[in-house]
Amino acid sequence: MMNCEICKCELTESSARYEMNIAHCKNCFGSAQAKEYILSKTALSKSASEANLPITADDEYSPLSLLLFLLSAIALLGGIFICAVMWPDATEHELKILTYTPSITWLITGVMQFSLYAALGQGLHYLKLISKSSKHTPPNN
Repeated sequence: MMNCEICKCELTESSARYEMNIAHCKNCFGSAQAKEYILSKTALSKSASEANLPITADDEYSPLSLLLFLLSAIALLGGIFICAVMWPDATEHELKILTYTPSITWLITGVMQFSLYAALGQGLHYLKLISKSSKHTPPNN
């Protein structure tokens, strides 16, 4: 048996209503008192979870993330440079689409490497923040 968290009456499994993990009875389900109680409970849980995530100056990027960002910039610049070097001359009489294929391929390769390395660097940063925020002290017994 469980009790309604709002009016404290007894509930069975079939008569219980749940909203935001708060059990209450049919009478309390849509009432203003229930809405106020649920808002107060969710506000407390939000403030407790936000307390675990202070934004501080030591949330800097790790050296590996910075290295990945540097590699992404080098890959993009390299793709643009090789594309420019391989671009066909405009003085040729017959320029076909096939003559542009190698230069466009290098440009696309540079952009794809840029996005991959940048995403990996940002992902590592987010994983670091998640790891940092999930560390907590065990409750005192």
